Amino acid sequence: ALEIAGDSPLYLHAQEYVKGLYAKSGFVETGEKFMEAGIEHRLMLRYPGA
Repeated sequence: ALEIAGDSPLYLHAQEYVKGLYAKSGFVETGEKFMEAGIEHRLMLRYPGA
C-alpha cells in the first residue's frame, strides 16, 4: 500500500482498542471517536515518510 500511495497520506478507521498498533506504524489519530458497526473507531492518518 505504501508503494501505491506515493506522496499521498494513507487513512484508516481504527478500532479504539487497536489504535496503538497503527501508531507504531506511523499513523496518527485525528478527529473525534465515532461509531462504526457498533464499535468505537478513530480516523488515523499516515503521512509520507512517517
